[in-house]
Amino acid sequence: QNMQAVMMEFRGAGGVPNRLQRFFHAGEWQDLEETVRHVRATLGSRPLALVGFSMGGVVALNWLANRGSEADARAVVTVSAPLDLTACSRHLDRGFARLYQWHLVRNLKRLIRIKHGEAPMPAVVRELKGIRTLWDFDDRVTAPMHGFRDAGTYYRLCSPTRHLTAIRRPTLMIHAADDPFIPRGALPHRLPPPVRMRLSEQGGHVGFVHGSAARTAYWLDEEIPGWLQEVL
Repeated sequence: QNMQAVMMEFRGAGGVPNRLQRFFHAGEWQDLEETVRHVRATLGSRPLALVGFSMGGVVALNWLANRGSEADARAVVTVSAPLDLTACSRHLDRGFARLYQWHLVRNLKRLIRIKHGEAPMPAVVRELKGIRTLWDFDDRVTAPMHGFRDAGTYYRLCSPTRHLTAIRRPTLMIHAADDPFIPRGALPHRLPPPVRMRLSEQGGHVGFVHGSAARTAYWLDEEIPGWLQEVL
């Protein structure tokens, strides 16, 4: 599509342990700001857009809201971003979604243990024992590690739904009604003018696969560049 891509990996999530006594979380948008500045300094004045998947979409929206008219991006796309963190955390602890929660929590605990090997955090590692839900992980690990009182406070302050009205850049949020991470009722009914939402009945969580088993296609590969070309 004649667009150059740069990928940002969260602290500790790219196969290299983070050396500092911190991790990544929904409200940590300063790393994204630093990445945008680096890309701008390296690649000059060409049009810049962001695409954020899942938690990356949450961070992108919080960055947009906090930077306002100073956000150095002409357009932003988010895919399957959990906009209401409280509702999504509770949803993951129900029915079949628990399978996804188990997988997610297991990976988060693995990242913490890897991080512990680089920058010892015995108190944090002790908290991992008995953690079974995302809420427990964020309550015992994410919140205290980053200065939040508890998971409820962290979710309340860092949920993008609270901040969408502060966004000043064209933004497209892509969601699927059958997303196992995000209940349909947690999606906003009203959006500020720069923000649009595209809701597909199917697509799962960052899935959006179509075609036959023999000829599989990925809808996002067409939709995202197409919309960005339009806006840019």
